[in-house]
Amino acid sequence: MTVPNLRGYAAFAEMPVQPAELWRWLTEPTLLLRWYAVAVQFDLRQGGRLVARFPDGVSAHARVVQQDPLRRLSFAMDPAPDWPGAAVISEDWIIDARPGKVMLRILCEGVPVTPAWAPWLRRQQSRWAVSLAQLKQSVGPAKAQ
Repeated sequence: MTVPNLRGYAAFAEMPVQPAELWRWLTEPTLLLRWYAVAVQFDLRQGGRLVARFPDGVSAHARVVQQDPLRRLSFAMDPAPDWPGAAVISEDWIIDARPGKVMLRILCEGVPVTPAWAPWLRRQQSRWAVSLAQLKQSVGPAKAQ
């Protein structure tokens, strides 16, 4: 049996809010529009769908595999037209709450290690860097209204 050569990416940022407030920013479509994408449809239930369109015109479609309120969202990504080939890609949004610190970690796996996937991987990493910076600027009880 051949084990595929896969990679992923990780992005993280410390957030100045408690897990319940951060969860809202990760799950409410009106708040997702303020930091994540220019169009969003989100059915949070397990098996539900997340559909997002980004400023560059690229869209992402994913199925909710797991949701553990205030802690974790796990997605199975649908193949997209901008993918350079077949892949089974997953992404987890994890709220890591420790005393005095709340971190949001974005973890992805399943990206094939081939030259064709390198631009896609760089775009995802860049998109997450920008999105997390926008989220960090946006969060806070006074800003969520």
